[in-house]
Amino acid sequence: MIFFAGCIDSERDLYDPTYQTENPLEISAPDGFDWTTTNSVKLSVEADDEYDGTYFYTIEVFDNNPIASNDSIASLAKGTATKGQPFVVSLLLSKQTASLYIQQTDPKGRSVVKSYDVQETMNCDFKTSVSSTVSAATRAAATRTTVAMPDYTTIPSGAIEVSSLSAWSALEGNKVYKMTGTYNRTINFWGNYNTITKLFVQGTWTIPSDFTFQNGIEVIVMNGGKIISTRDIAFVNSSYLTIMPGGSVSFRNLEFTNSGNELKNWGTVTTTQDLKISNGGLFYSKGTIVAEDASFNSSSLMQNEGTISLSGLFYMPYNASLMTTGEITAYYLQANGVSLTNNGKMIFNSIYELGNSTVTNNCFIESKLDVYIYNTSLNFNKGYLKGKDIVIKNCMVKLYNGSMIEATRTLDNESGSTYYDGGTGNRSLLKSPNMYGYGLYYYGNLTVEVNKHPSNILWFTAYYLQSPAQMARYGKSNVIIEVCTGTANEGDPGTDPENPTFPIESVNNTTYTYMFEDLWPLYGDYDMNDVVIRVKKTTLYLNSSNKVEKFKLEAELVAVGASKNIAAAVQFDNVPASSVSAVEYTTAKPTPLFIYNSIGLEEGQEKAVVPLFADAHKHMGGVDRAFVNTVKGSSSNKSNSPITISLLFSTPTLTAEDFGNDKLNFFIITDGLSSRRKEVHVVNYPPTDKASTAYFGNNNDDSSISAGRYYISKNNLAWATCVASNMFYPLEYANMKSVFPNFVGWLSSGGAAYSDWYTNYDSELIFQ
Repeated sequence: MIFFAGCIDSERDLYDPTYQTENPLEISAPDGFDWTTTNSVKLSVEADDEYDGTYFYTIEVFDNNPIASNDSIASLAKGTATKGQPFVVSLLLSKQTASLYIQQTDPKGRSVVKSYDVQETMNCDFKTSVSSTVSAATRAAATRTTVAMPDYTTIPSGAIEVSSLSAWSALEGNKVYKMTGTYNRTINFWGNYNTITKLFVQGTWTIPSDFTFQNGIEVIVMNGGKIISTRDIAFVNSSYLTIMPGGSVSFRNLEFTNSGNELKNWGTVTTTQDLKISNGGLFYSKGTIVAEDASFNSSSLMQNEGTISLSGLFYMPYNASLMTTGEITAYYLQANGVSLTNNGKMIFNSIYELGNSTVTNNCFIESKLDVYIYNTSLNFNKGYLKGKDIVIKNCMVKLYNGSMIEATRTLDNESGSTYYDGGTGNRSLLKSPNMYGYGLYYYGNLTVEVNKHPSNILWFTAYYLQSPAQMARYGKSNVIIEVCTGTANEGDPGTDPENPTFPIESVNNTTYTYMFEDLWPLYGDYDMNDVVIRVKKTTLYLNSSNKVEKFKLEAELVAVGASKNIAAAVQFDNVPASSVSAVEYTTAKPTPLFIYNSIGLEEGQEKAVVPLFADAHKHMGGVDRAFVNTVKGSSSNKSNSPITISLLFSTPTLTAEDFGNDKLNFFIITDGLSSRRKEVHVVNYPPTDKASTAYFGNNNDDSSISAGRYYISKNNLAWATCVASNMFYPLEYANMKSVFPNFVGWLSSGGAAYSDWYTNYDSELIFQ
C-alpha cells in the first residue's frame, strides 16, 4: 500500500477517482483561461541587404533599446539574415514587455535599432520603403509673391530738380522730382492722400537731421544714387522707398511705421542701429541690408531674395510673415506667432526664441550657440537645422525627403510632447550625442543618431520609436544628407564588408521562474513552492543557415517545499529525439530514476527529454526530506543548485524557433516511477510518452487528451505555472492568494487584469 506524503490524510484518493480535496483558493478561473503570464511571439526579421546575399547581417533582439537604455538590458535572441533568409525566432515574453527592439548590424559594422509593438506574429523589415509621392512639405518658393523690378533706369523727362527750388518750397502732389548732384538739406513735403509724388535720387543726398517722409511720396534711389544720414529716417502712412541696383541708403535708424509703407530694395540699405518694418507693409529685398537690429512687424508677406546682415537682433513679433530665398545672418533671432519660410541660408549666433509659429525650412538654418523652439510646427523638405544646444518642446517636426536636425552637443525636448516624422521619402536624420526629455515620438523614414538618450522603463515610456524610424549611435549610421549647401552628413562609411563569426551565439537572458505543486491530481496547500526552478539563460549556437548546432540551458533549482522525493526533467516539444547527436551534462546524469539512451536522452521518448535531477533534496545537498529554502532561518536552507545541460546536433536541421522558451516543457515527477509515472506540467503543456494519463479527468483534474487540455483543474486552476521574471515565491504553507494580493483578481479576470500580480506581494510571506 502506497501513501501520499503531503496534506492528504486519507488513502481513498488512491482508489477513488471521484475523491476531491477542497479548492484552496475558494474561487474558479474562467473557462479557457490558460494561466499564462507570458506572450508567445514568433518574430521574423528581414535585413536591408545591399549585397544581394553575398554577406550576412547580424540580427539581435532585446527587451529594451541597446542604444537608449541607461540600464542593463536582456538579450533575447541573435542570428543572421541575408537575401531570401530572414532570421526567425520564437520568444516567450512577460506580458509587461510591450515592445521589442531589434538591432541590425550590417557587414560594414554599422548598427541600427528598430522597435515594434509585441504581437503574436511580428515581422520586422529593415528595408526602407520610399514613396514617389511628392511630400506634403513642398518647397514654398512657388507661392512667393512676385515683385517685379520697376523700370527706373532713367529719370522721366520733365522731372524738377530739387536744388532749383527755394528753401521754403514744398514738393507738390502727383509731380516728379530729381536729385542729380549733391544735396545737403531736407525737403518740404506735407503729404498727399490722393496722388503719388516721385523723387528720383541719382546724386548724393545728405539729410542733416531726423526726417520723416509723409504720405504719398515714393523715393527712388537709382543706380549710383545715395541717401546718407547719421540721424533717424521714417516713412509714414503710404510712403515708399525703392532702391535700384547700384543705389544705396545709409541711416542711423530706418523705420516704416504704417501698413501702407513699402520698402523695395535691389541695392544696399545700411543702418547703424535699427531697421523697423511696419505692420502690414510691403517688404521686399533682392539686394543687401546691413543693420544692428531689425524688427519685421508686418502681417503681410515680407520677402528676402538678397542678403540681410545684422550684428544684433532679428525680431519677428506676432503675425509676422517672412519668406527668404537669400541669406540672413544675425546675432539673435526672436520670433513668436510667426510664419517663416526659408529657402536660403539663415545663420545666427542664437535662436533665442521661436515659439507658437509655423516654420518651413527647405534649405539651411544654423545657430552657432543655442536654439529654443516651442509650440511650433517645423516643416522641413531637404532642410537642415544645426545648433550647439537645441531645445525643441511641444512641436510637430516633419523631416521630409532627406532633411536633418543636428545638435552638436545637446538636444533637449524637456517635458513636452514632440513628434518627429520622417515622412515617406528619402531617410532623414535627427542627430545629437546627447538627447534629453520625454514625450518623444519618432516615426516615418527617420534615423535618430545619439549616444545618450532618455530610457524607457517599466511603467514609464519616455519615447516611442515606431518603424520605419530607427536609432543608431552618434555618427554611426550610413545616412547621407544632401541639402542646398552641399553634404550636411556624409554617413559612416564603416569597415570593409565581412561576415560574422559562426556559429552565432544567440543568448536569451530572460529569467523564467517555474513553480510546482506536487499533489496532482488533487489540490494541495497552494503555496506553489514544492519545486521552484529558475531558467537563467539559454544559448543557441547557429550556423550560417540559422540552423541550431548546439543548445545550452542554464538553470537552477531554487526551492524544495515538498517532503517526498521529486524529480524533474524538460521535454523539448519541437525537437525529435532522433535529431539529437549528443547531450552534455555538467554534472553526472541524474539516476537511478531515469534510463538513458546512448546519446544521453531519456530512453523511450519520441521527443527529446533531458532529466534535470532525480531527487530534488539531494540535488540541493540535503540529507533528509526537510524543506529547502521555503522556511526562513531553517538550517536546511541551501544555496541555489545549478543545472546546465546542452544538446548537440551534428546534422543541424532545427531553427531558433524550435527552441523558443514557449517550447521548453518543464515538468516534475512526484511518484518516483520511471514509466507510467505521475508527471506535473505547466497548464496545457502535454505529458511525455512515459507519463500516466490515467489520472486525467479524475479527482480535481480536468485534463482531456482529445481537447488538448492538460493539467488544469475543474475550477480551472493549475498545478504549475511559469512567470517570465526573477520573482519571489511563497514561504511554506503561505497560500498564493495571501502572498500576492492581486493573484485572485488576475485569476477571476481570466488574465485581463493584474497581469503583473507577482510584483505586488506581502514581504512577510515570501522567501528572500
